[in-house]
Amino acid sequence: MEDHVIHINGSKHNINEMTNEQRYFVSQIRDLQQKSAGHRFQLDQANVAQNYFTNKLIASLNGEVYHDPAMPDADFTAH
Repeated sequence: MEDHVIHINGSKHNINEMTNEQRYFVSQIRDLQQKSAGHRFQLDQANVAQNYFTNKLIASLNGEVYHDPAMPDADFTAH
């Protein structure tokens, strides 16, 4: 079954034929790959939000109104 085969340095390795330690390494690598992908996703979100608020601040300091069509404007006036 191809799901149980990984490719390393041009060679195929069947996970079912690996030692427990090697399977543990594969599990760790897969988990870390998933975490890395999740962190990249969150970092992309944080970068977009940071750019949005930076542009809003710059516009505000210049007496302008910054409108990003992708983001609805919220009312931040103090009550």
